[in-house]
Amino acid sequence: MNHLGFHYLPNDEHYRQQDLTTWLPRLQALGAAWVVLRGSAARAVPEYFVRGMLTGGLQVVIHLPLLPEAAPAPADLAPLLEAYARWGVRHVMLFERPNQRSQWKYTDWAQVNLVARFLERFLPLARQVQSLGMQAIFPPLQPGGDYWDTAFLRAALTTLAEQHPALLENLALGALAYADERPLAWGTGGPERWPGARPYYTPLGEEDHRGFAIFEWYNAISQAVCGRALPMMLFEAGSPGGYERQIRPSGTLSAEEHRKRTLNLARRVAGLEAEDVPALPPNLLACHFPAAGKMPHAWYTPEGNPTPLGETWLKSVPVTAGKSRPQAAPSQQAEEAHPKTARPIRHYVLLPRQARETGVWQAEIIPALLRKGATIGFSLREAALAEHVTVLGGQESIPDAYLDKLRRIGCRVVRMSGSGTELASLLAGGGGAW
Repeated sequence: MNHLGFHYLPNDEHYRQQDLTTWLPRLQALGAAWVVLRGSAARAVPEYFVRGMLTGGLQVVIHLPLLPEAAPAPADLAPLLEAYARWGVRHVMLFERPNQRSQWKYTDWAQVNLVARFLERFLPLARQVQSLGMQAIFPPLQPGGDYWDTAFLRAALTTLAEQHPALLENLALGALAYADERPLAWGTGGPERWPGARPYYTPLGEEDHRGFAIFEWYNAISQAVCGRALPMMLFEAGSPGGYERQIRPSGTLSAEEHRKRTLNLARRVAGLEAEDVPALPPNLLACHFPAAGKMPHAWYTPEGNPTPLGETWLKSVPVTAGKSRPQAAPSQQAEEAHPKTARPIRHYVLLPRQARETGVWQAEIIPALLRKGATIGFSLREAALAEHVTVLGGQESIPDAYLDKLRRIGCRVVRMSGSGTELASLLAGGGGAW
């Protein structure tokens, strides 16, 4: 399965039409299924940029890196969130590393009940995101961190489970999947295998969660507190990890070794064969790598030229813009990975592959779907996350066997077939399941 996603440039200043023209084909060439767009509370990422990514076949995650002491009131953020929902965005991440002292004023950080005070800021905005049909993402915590992240997460989920259980129904967890210089399988097995690891203390001979397998530790906390593993997204994946982090002068691994490790992680995330990388959990939605920068784990330079890592990936992996992405063939894995209770997407429209290249789809059908608020894409894996799936295209493009798999795991599936022009007319007239 392809969970491969990328962080777009690490600020909110590269959203011109020219930037879309430059970067969308590059992300498509990497086989991206997801993209993280960094926004702000002051202004939205432009509509043409968001819709361009969506129509290009990428699911968009909007990241609003709010500071807790400067969190806007829900009423002030409402117009921004309503616009994103209207344009087709289905995932919004609020805040950033709230377990770090740098995210707080000193006077606020020094007070007691930090987790409770963070939730006071997070809850109203997360409810607003969910009320618009989007999924709120609990922000990634700094692994370890000034306030130990696993302790912070356990305290936050305990409060939510006891006092706000409804919010958990459409909440995803974020996690920072740094690999650093530890083995890629570091911490695999979670707290059950490494019971000696404790907040702020990892005994000699034990392994902890501060590696790519952080999801196993967060899942264990979620399962213990909430009774189930919440949907999860991984961010800033790669080695040595961190969006703008450089290799430490004291590091023991060369830049080339870091590139090889990141390439191996990406192969696993894209559903390809990979060595020494832990298996991904069934509740994983996406794993995002830094797309551009000067780091050895970036795929393009800031100017858009492939780095050595990007060149290797583009040459060795069969993905090109507008063509197939690396993903496992639809199989019983989709059924096993998505039980009937896991439905973070309300309505997914599964498109045939010719929709990437046919003019009527780009000009009429896809914009019509976005106006209706549907999540659109080409992935059976993503469709399996939806309550309702509308399939556009006939048996020759999307076989009935695929639809049967979706129905068996609890999705409600409707097929709409016909020529592109016929489908455009049907959608314009309110046809289908909307």
